[in-house]
Amino acid sequence: MAVTARTLVPVDASAPARRTPGRPESSRSSRPALRVVPTVRRRRAASVVVILFVTLSGLMLASAAFSANLAPRQVEIDRLDRQLRAERERYGELRRERAELRSPARLVTASSALGMVAAADSTFLEIDPDVVATVQRSSGIVDVAAMSAAEEEFDRLGSVKRTVAVEP
Repeated sequence: MAVTARTLVPVDASAPARRTPGRPESSRSSRPALRVVPTVRRRRAASVVVILFVTLSGLMLASAAFSANLAPRQVEIDRLDRQLRAERERYGELRRERAELRSPARLVTASSALGMVAAADSTFLEIDPDVVATVQRSSGIVDVAAMSAAEEEFDRLGSVKRTVAVEP
């Protein structure tokens, strides 16, 4: 805490001197008369301390408000993170299940159970690229995704046929 200090300064000689009981008058004349004056620097220091205290209090209050605002958001982020991990696990499980269902060995087993048999032979027809382009133009916009999906289906069909040819 701030302690107020006082400085002694000489009093004007023309001012009437006060008598102090128990002291002779002669000792007063040899020394200058002094009086107590408050120091301005101490008042300035006290106001600086008060300003710093108010500023720090405000900063601490702002920090507490920020933390209180941050906590619910962090809880929501943690919840979303857990949900994301669970959905990624589910996606992996669904991909594994899909791979099992689409495996050529399973398809052979399922088709045999339904009474289907493998074809004796197959023939591929060559289609002129100009005819393909004309049909695509007449049907509208060419869907690149559908074209790649069709190629993927043909690859899977070839895989099934290779499996059927190997197994009796």
